[in-house]
Amino acid sequence: MYYSIGEFSKLTNLTPKMLKLYQEKELLIPAKVDEFTKYRFYNESNLETANLISFFKQFDFSLAEIKEIVDNKDDGSIVAELLEKQRDVIEDKITKYNFVMGLINEKLIRRTKMTEINSASKQRSRFWKIFAKLLISNLPIAESPEIAEKSADKETKAVLPDIIAESLQVAGKSADEETKAVLPAIINEVKQGNKLHDILNNNKVVFTDLEIFVINPFTETDHLAHASNKLGNFLEEVGFPDSIEGEKNTRSKYWKTFGLLLESGVTLIKSMKVAAEWADEKIKMETDPILNEINSGSDFSTALEIRPDVFTKLELEMIRIGEWFGCLDVTIRELPNIVRMIEETDSETVKRQNFWKVLHSLSYPNLPLKDILKIALILADDKLKAISEDILKEIADKKTLSSIMQKHQDIFQEFETRFIALGEKNGNVGKAAQDLVEIL
Repeated sequence: MYYSIGEFSKLTNLTPKMLKLYQEKELLIPAKVDEFTKYRFYNESNLETANLISFFKQFDFSLAEIKEIVDNKDDGSIVAELLEKQRDVIEDKITKYNFVMGLINEKLIRRTKMTEINSASKQRSRFWKIFAKLLISNLPIAESPEIAEKSADKETKAVLPDIIAESLQVAGKSADEETKAVLPAIINEVKQGNKLHDILNNNKVVFTDLEIFVINPFTETDHLAHASNKLGNFLEEVGFPDSIEGEKNTRSKYWKTFGLLLESGVTLIKSMKVAAEWADEKIKMETDPILNEINSGSDFSTALEIRPDVFTKLELEMIRIGEWFGCLDVTIRELPNIVRMIEETDSETVKRQNFWKVLHSLSYPNLPLKDILKIALILADDKLKAISEDILKEIADKKTLSSIMQKHQDIFQEFETRFIALGEKNGNVGKAAQDLVEIL
């Protein structure tokens, strides 16, 4: 009895395409092929072979191995040898897949935890932002939060605890669960006249050191709304420190935290210790030794420079220049954006853009152009980096940047040179650099 390919396909659950492949591999040759129509027909013997193929496919044998089994189906020793070999292969795969499955489960658990952490940081961010806006809207004094408390009269200062308490209560409805749990007690303490900073400090299980330091003891007579708003913006952009997967913490997060703390009036040592929670593992491991050296009289830049395997050339230059010219807080505040430029691009065009961005962002009156260029060239494209030593040497020799650019017309486009020349003429190279960023 013969079966057409369609009938045989239904009987064996092998598609016509698979049957054609098996024929090409000489694994399952039709019993008969019509010499005129080329139609293929299969018999009972083919059916037995097809069942054998389907059976051994379950064991993840290759077609070549299945063919060897089919060709030697009456030789039990060959079949047993192949089965033993395949058993070892499958056992190895099981071990590997169990390991991979463990990694997948671990990643999924971490992802779930990170989602919860990120969600909580967004809620905490919203809490601080709402609190800030409520403070401003409820204070019957100057609109600017930076000067509101300074200009407050005695009557306003008398009702300030009630304003803070009411603002906390309303903002708390949008807070994360941890904040909601301690908020009634916090509000009660505020009404009793206790400082918000001290209350947060007594709730370190809920609030991070960053929040406690930014809401410092002076903010309630200075700029509590401004500090709260900064916290909200920070947590929205950066989030809580990632204690689950250290590699997720980045240099830009670390320096952003550092800058926020310095801006809030926190000392260098305290700022570094708190910011380390947002740092990568290299900085975390070196933070305590660096702090010990600073406490022993070492400069911050020196403590970093002796660790070139921990800090990049860019970071070392920024800290050295900031410390040397007395604007360390400024250079640290600029570091997150500059570090992020390196973290986020490999494009040569964007690197040229980044060069001009740095030149613009660091154009402060007390920072010499040669020092700004030294940092900007670290982020530059390869063409520009190739002549960086010449640029720095000529700048040190009092040459103008535009005249140096004019000598390297193969590196700089004409409009770049013209814009910088115009900026030099107007005494504002930083503005010219900003214009170039927008054009590029």
